[in-house]
Amino acid sequence: SQMFYRVSTLKGEMVSGFDDLPAWRGRIPDKGIYAALVDFYDDTHRGQAVRVAVLLQPVAGQIGQGMATIQVAETLELRRTLARQVLVDTLWRQAALLAVIAAVVWAVVQQATRPVRQLSDAIESRAADDLSPIEAPQAPRELAPLIAATNHALQRQSRLLAHQQRFVRDASHQLRTPLAVLKVQVQSAQRGDLPPQQALAEIAHTVDSATRLANQMLALAKVEQLRQEADMPATDWAAVVREVALDLAPLIADAGLDFDLALAPVTVRAHAWALRELTRNLLHNALKHTPSGGSLAVSLVAQAGQG
Repeated sequence: SQMFYRVSTLKGEMVSGFDDLPAWRGRIPDKGIYAALVDFYDDTHRGQAVRVAVLLQPVAGQIGQGMATIQVAETLELRRTLARQVLVDTLWRQAALLAVIAAVVWAVVQQATRPVRQLSDAIESRAADDLSPIEAPQAPRELAPLIAATNHALQRQSRLLAHQQRFVRDASHQLRTPLAVLKVQVQSAQRGDLPPQQALAEIAHTVDSATRLANQMLALAKVEQLRQEADMPATDWAAVVREVALDLAPLIADAGLDFDLALAPVTVRAHAWALRELTRNLLHNALKHTPSGGSLAVSLVAQAGQG
């Protein structure tokens, strides 16, 4: 940076230095931070910004005593260089500090999440049909409820899968016999062993038996599926009875029955499918045992104190 100075009297008369340096026109602070009579201010000199320090210095000579005004001006290159250097050094230190913090955080996160990643890898590497409980003794305690819930879900899935396998096995075994009988009856009818009407009647009876058996097995499978559900919804039984009666209306009309419905609003905790199957079975039995042209009435009443 460049330095300029000016020494003048208190009235501004030039004594020495750079005469183009603007004379001081300020005043000394009443309570300065220095013991000496000094002042600091910013100014311009020769088109450059400068920082100026002023010192009022008492002097004595042969002609008497007086007060000298000493001005020292400095351009701002050094100040700006120092400020820039301080900024760069600070940024480097902050960047290094952030890098160290990031490395520490990454290491801590990797260490903390290692059991979770190991658990994830163990689950990912399992076979599709492996529903055994998850063993994770090294997992954090915070994951214990999640692991317990997962094991509970796996246990339910295992029971459901075992039921499905048992159903498929039982269905194949139960349906094999009526299908074999049906095949023999068809072959017998093709050979003409029985009159056509008798053969068709036997085939129809076998088909009805196989259909009834299949419906029963499907119903059992549905019941088992519903049993896995913890909560049963509130269902309007009257609406279910009305729906089933509408479905069976062709059979009722074909039997020529005088049919009557008396339904009171009844809400029960049960699955709509189960209520529908129960109602359908009851109505089928009633239709089966009611003489043609007779009367059939269905009533639904809620007893006091019961839902």
